[in-house]
Amino acid sequence: MASSFLPQAVTRLMGILEKPRLILPSQLPTLDNPRILIGTHDGSFHCDEALAIGLLHLNPAFNHNSLVVVRTRDPKVLETCDVVVDVGAVYNPSQHRYDHHQREFTGVLEPFSMKLSSAGLIYKHFGRDIIRNLIRTFLQQDGGEG
Repeated sequence: MASSFLPQAVTRLMGILEKPRLILPSQLPTLDNPRILIGTHDGSFHCDEALAIGLLHLNPAFNHNSLVVVRTRDPKVLETCDVVVDVGAVYNPSQHRYDHHQREFTGVLEPFSMKLSSAGLIYKHFGRDIIRNLIRTFLQQDGGEG
């Protein structure tokens, strides 16, 4: 049933965000133990990075059983992450860096003029894939074609 998918995704996201994890070098991805590391800032969580992480989880490219959220402001640790949201002072989609705090940041979603948060940046670059994946999942769970 399609209605059970969203609560399961929310429950999984809350489990990811609930307990920050410290990643040791021995825990970094290897060919035998692949992981997707998503870096964000430590301290208080805000809606923009929580939603950005949730959206990444819904993206088929990043929907992975070994999704790990790394909460830090240490640039050396952030360099080890596959994706970084809301920290690091870099907006570079080709390197999967989605921060919006730079003074010179001007990212918008055309035709709108409001500057985007980290969640908005994730949506800008992955929104269509996320929506396509959700529709496919709902159709498959309802017995339709996906």
